[in-house]
Amino acid sequence: MPGIPHGDAVTVAGANVDGSVLNEEPAKSEKAAPNEFEEVVKLPDVFAYFANGDLKVHPDYDDCVLAAKKWLLKYTDEKTASYVISIDWCWYSAACVPEANFEGLRLVSDWGNCLFPFDDLFDDGLMDKDIDAGRDLIDSLLAYTRGQKWHKPKHPFAKAHDDIWDRLQQGSPSIAKRYAASIEASLNSVLETIIENVDGRLSTFEERVERAHTSAYSMPMCIMIQSVLGIELPEEVYSNPVFLKLERLARDVLIVQNDVLSYQKEQLDGANNNVISLLRAQGRSAQEAMDQCGTYLDQVYHDWYETRAKLPSFGKEVDDKVQDYIENVLLVSVRTNPHCTFRSKRYFGENGEQVRKTGCITVHSDKRLEQLLKKE
Repeated sequence: MPGIPHGDAVTVAGANVDGSVLNEEPAKSEKAAPNEFEEVVKLPDVFAYFANGDLKVHPDYDDCVLAAKKWLLKYTDEKTASYVISIDWCWYSAACVPEANFEGLRLVSDWGNCLFPFDDLFDDGLMDKDIDAGRDLIDSLLAYTRGQKWHKPKHPFAKAHDDIWDRLQQGSPSIAKRYAASIEASLNSVLETIIENVDGRLSTFEERVERAHTSAYSMPMCIMIQSVLGIELPEEVYSNPVFLKLERLARDVLIVQNDVLSYQKEQLDGANNNVISLLRAQGRSAQEAMDQCGTYLDQVYHDWYETRAKLPSFGKEVDDKVQDYIENVLLVSVRTNPHCTFRSKRYFGENGEQVRKTGCITVHSDKRLEQLLKKE
């Protein structure tokens, strides 16, 4: 099995395998009069699902940004660190854990600043179709959480994750154990996606959502927030089917929210595992695909309240912790996600506020997609 690529950089969107970044073009914004190769589509109202209202943001957000960049520079260069900071995961973290101590805020922030650039290597880079290199890269990150030695070159963000794992283990051993299992499942799911890309098979809408329950990192993120907040739950809660369904429904919202909001950028990058891309490949128009996602989110929103009403009692003390977990771990990430997306330049460049106000984006027309398929 070949080692992790090194030497000449392999470019991907936002990062190279050696940890440096390329000059990334901002995603195109909504246009008033698209040509025959473009069309304007209306997004579902992502703020209708738990996200209405203002967010409380940690008062130490600005200090977190400075500390996060300093931490990143231990592992990568100035250009990469600046790019990662520009995504503004620090703000997302500050809105997710506004009451945490500074070290807790830093842990959530550093985790995202490490994992999402690492994931970009698979989403948009040469790793998305190289099974052996992808497996090697994933194993290099997981080795430390498995308690194994790694004797080959290690990607900078895999090294950064080692530090995060050390810090996480200073908290609850049971939560750290849950995190280790969750990040392993997430990265194994990423590898399954690489294999699927090599085979050239497109997932269905349902398969994409199912796969994303692990590969989208939403569960490791929730466990990271849970650790910072110190919310310990007994095993009987984790294994309860109603509780498990609530976790799943929250992830459903995050997955579809994110695919809807990231589609404009991902179609320009050529990514084909977005739910909108998959629905269009099945014959839906871009607007029909967006509308189907909106209908799906409506159903999930309805199911959430029905399911939450069925949650059993585990005793007063545990019940309070369960409600704390639901409100401040599961729902906080769902509430924060659309706010952060429009604030960040990751998907809409400088046009986030415009897209938020109009609810519209410009995407490839069906004619343009046909052209691109013929070229392949």
